[in-house]
Amino acid sequence: MKIPKPRIKLATTYVWGFPPESDTIKIPKELYEIIKARLFKHITSIAPRIKLNIRFRAEFCYIDSIEDGHNMPLCRLHYYGDIESWGLGFYTYSNEKYTDCMFASGSLRGSLEGALDACRIYF
Repeated sequence: MKIPKPRIKLATTYVWGFPPESDTIKIPKELYEIIKARLFKHITSIAPRIKLNIRFRAEFCYIDSIEDGHNMPLCRLHYYGDIESWGLGFYTYSNEKYTDCMFASGSLRGSLEGALDACRIYF
C-alpha cells in the first residue's frame, strides 16, 4: 500500500507599504533644524519630561529618547521629499530593528507630529 504524501499549501505572504526605492530622497541639510524645532516643540507639549536625541542619515530621521544618559531608540521617520509626508518605523527591541507601521490615522504616511503621537506608547 502506497502512503500518500501530505499536501502542504504554503501561505502567501503579503507585504504592505512602499518599496524602499520609491521616492527615496536624502533629507536636505537645510531642513535639519526645522525638523528638530518642530519635533522638540511638539514633544514639550505632549510629554515635557521626555528628552529626545534626533539624528539624520540619508533619507531617515532617527528619534531616540534619552534615559539615564543612554539613547533608547523609539522610531525612524522616512523622508519622501515633502516635509509634511513621512513614513514611520518603530524600533522593536525583540529583534533590534525598525519595523514599518501605520500612523494612528491608518495611513502609511503622516506628519512629524503624528509620528511623536504614535510613539506615545513609549512615554
